[in-house]
Amino acid sequence: MEQLNHESREDDKKKELNILTFNCKNIQTCGMFFDELFKSTDIFLIQEHWLFNFQLNLLNELHQNICGIGKAVDDKDPINPTNLPRGYGGTGILWRKDLDNFINPLDIGNDRICCVELLGSSKLLLVSVYLPCKGTPSDSLEFL
Repeated sequence: MEQLNHESREDDKKKELNILTFNCKNIQTCGMFFDELFKSTDIFLIQEHWLFNFQLNLLNELHQNICGIGKAVDDKDPINPTNLPRGYGGTGILWRKDLDNFINPLDIGNDRICCVELLGSSKLLLVSVYLPCKGTPSDSLEFL
């Protein structure tokens, strides 16, 4: 989003974009959090939503004025919904619906990286990344 700072016209106002990133550790328990922070936040970068691939649609049901995208730990090998373990991992980016025309979701990276391009007079890449501290050495090499 571009910032306008013209005092001469009522329509031209400085616009700020408020972005929040957080590790939610199970997004299904954060509904009230979104209700409160929606008042002051335009874009949410989330990590550890704990949703599986078939549940990603829940990201668009958190708040009536929020939409978004996400990646799950089982994107490449979906887990059968009838025998689910406890959720873990996952990344996502959520935004106010009134910004939808300025957001271009990008399908890049793996299940630990979620990206959108913010369109305007200059483009901005927003990245939500989940990098757990435990894993194998080959997991770490993937991000170098």
